[in-house]
Parts: sequence; structure tokens; C-alpha cells
Amino acid sequence: MLIQKLRTPLGVFRATVSPHGVKELLFPENGKTNSLQREGLFSSSHGFPSYKRLLSKVLRSYFSGKSPKSPSISHIPLDWSQYSYFEKKVLRACTRIPFGKTMTYGDLAKKVSCPGGARAVGNALGRNRVPILVPCHRVVRSDRTLGGYTAGKKWKRTLLDLERGMHS
Repeated sequence: MLIQKLRTPLGVFRATVSPHGVKELLFPENGKTNSLQREGLFSSSHGFPSYKRLLSKVLRSYFSGKSPKSPSISHIPLDWSQYSYFEKKVLRACTRIPFGKTMTYGDLAKKVSCPGGARAVGNALGRNRVPILVPCHRVVRSDRTLGGYTAGKKWKRTLLDLERGMHS
């Protein structure tokens, strides 16, 4: 497993990659990067180059405010090994929320056959280690306020605004 640096207009993201796909996408302000570097998992010059090229291309397109077409986010292999069955179900359903749109936690719970399970869905989304690739920022509270986001509400707002074409 290693980490690839991905330069974007909003900073340098880092992707943890395994032989099965992308395992984690770290935001520029995320302190986890330093601990991973100390563990000896950091590498920016070799390994899994096709993932790096594909991720870089998709993220550049995404941060330019365009809905990724081809290759799209859905073309990036993800390593699902760290998730429970329910978490995978929620995260995969989340990938079907269209670019620029939002859905409530309750509506997503209904989509995964868990009516009344908004909190369980929120907990599953909180375990998402590949934000943007699995766009959990598109899930909001029933009153349409932001709700939580692992990278922080500032990032959630930035991503939603970017997708709605209001990025300044």
C-alpha cells in the first residue's frame, strides 16, 4: 500500500492505494497524512501509476466544476475491503446521487431498504474513506442543512458549491 500525491486547484490530496484500488482519499488539511508518512507508506514517485494518472485526470475535471464524463469517477477502482456489508450498500448507493444534486440521509436510508435508518446511514457515510469518489458530501439533513462531513463543513460546502457551479 502506498500514497500518491494528487495536485488540484484546492491543494494536494493524497490517495492511499492498494492492489485492489483506491483505499483512502485524504484532503489537503487532513492530519492523517503525517502519521501515514511515519509508518513508511508514503511514496510519490513509483507504484500504481495508472491509478495516479486516472485519479489526477478525474480530480482535475472535478475541480474545474465539470461533471466527470470519461474517464469518470465510476471508472476508478475502489478497495471495498474495509467496509461492512451495510456500509458498502450505503456507499454504493451514494455513488448514484447525481453530480450537483443532494439527497437526505432519510431518503438514502429508504434507497438501501432501511427506512427510518437515517442515523445508521449517517454512521456508514462517516466511515467513507474515499470522499469525492463516493460523494457523501451530497447527503444532507432532512431540513436541507449540511449535516456532518468527515473533512469538515467547509469542505462539504465547497464541494457542493463547486458542483452547483457557484464556486468562486
